[in-house]
Amino acid sequence: MSRLISQTACWRDGDSLTIWLAAPLPAVTWEISTVSRRYWPTYWWTDNPWLCDGTGHRLERTKYDRIRPCSLQDLSIDRTGLTTYVCRVPLAEGAGKHHTDRKLGRWALAILLESPPLDIAQICEVLPTVALRNPPVFRLAYTWVLVAAGVVRGVADTAPDIPSRGVMLKKASNGINWTVDDSQIASPEYWLDVAALQRAQHAHGFVIEAHPSTHGFPWDAPPNIANRHVLRHLKRQPYCKAKVKLRTALRGLLQKLQTCAYRGDWHSAALNQTPKQLWSHHNAMAKYQVWVYYILVLQQLNLFFPGREINNSL
Repeated sequence: MSRLISQTACWRDGDSLTIWLAAPLPAVTWEISTVSRRYWPTYWWTDNPWLCDGTGHRLERTKYDRIRPCSLQDLSIDRTGLTTYVCRVPLAEGAGKHHTDRKLGRWALAILLESPPLDIAQICEVLPTVALRNPPVFRLAYTWVLVAAGVVRGVADTAPDIPSRGVMLKKASNGINWTVDDSQIASPEYWLDVAALQRAQHAHGFVIEAHPSTHGFPWDAPPNIANRHVLRHLKRQPYCKAKVKLRTALRGLLQKLQTCAYRGDWHSAALNQTPKQLWSHHNAMAKYQVWVYYILVLQQLNLFFPGREINNSL
């Protein structure tokens, strides 16, 4: 990166920074998924684990304290030529002046090097187009565009500039599935494809792939997961990821607790309750239950709890 910096010229005009490179940027060295590409403009430049400077450190706010923390989309990064880029540098609140052009150049170059490549005249921004996941077979080729919150219009590629035509979709209450908006009557040339969508909706459901304008986080599901099972798959992900990451760390702790609990029958019974039994005491953990787990962790099993005789939660 030091060689690139030495061959890079930067100059600022107000809040606009122009970056000129001696040669086109090298290809990104890490694989960027389709979902990450869609969400990339929404990520912030500050403390971003993917964006590192020439020393291998993140672009920290403390180091670039004169630049206001914001998303990459707010920087309006525009590739104006083969080796020329223009971006916006918002001044941080309370900062009297910008960093030097050389420091801004290192900051901008770190962002450009690790970001998905831009085509000439392309801006780093969230695109309004979305994609259907495992769509049915259509008679026409469509471009699906987000026209409002929770509303998508599919327009045939043969007539993209006619807003009155197209297939209207609306997001279901679960936030993942979509349905055909029956209140919007499509033109006759779309009727066959509308019928195909309605059949898919009732048989398998249809889903729009993760997009920052419709989903709050960049979810993903393998292609072999059917549309009707996507929501169930996503709900299981936190448990599956936690199970994989915490399995090794928790195994030793659980073995210690198990050994400790088997010192007495009532301790063992306390740790082998079903969820229904555990929450049967007015849908909350009783003081005695909390006390049992406390002494198990501290391995002080001989402590006496005066409320044991009148507490029937265990």
